[in-house]
Amino acid sequence: MPSLTLNRADIEKFAAFINAHAIKQIFIAKDHGAYVGASIGEKANCIFYFAGCDPNKDKDYYDTSHSKFGGDDFGEHLDAKAVTTAAADARVKSLKFTITATTLKVECFR
Repeated sequence: MPSLTLNRADIEKFAAFINAHAIKQIFIAKDHGAYVGASIGEKANCIFYFAGCDPNKDKDYYDTSHSKFGGDDFGEHLDAKAVTTAAADARVKSLKFTITATTLKVECFR
């Protein structure tokens, strides 16, 4: 079951981007890699890739993404409050996104 864990610095960076651009929804997607992020069109984005799924860094990103998530591309939207609420709580040390065939889970760890 693939997961992506953001550390405190990543949470703060993500929340700052969300707040600066008044973003209401973040996304989890698999297309050209697999990632969690937010975007304001082609002008700017804030993306965090699942391990091995970054096309800019991982030579085998396509095969890794396919192995972890299957062959079809997908995209799911989540309320951006999942990130901004975590950032507002100084006790939160990490934020974990986990995907299974039937569920999507976001967990905060203190």
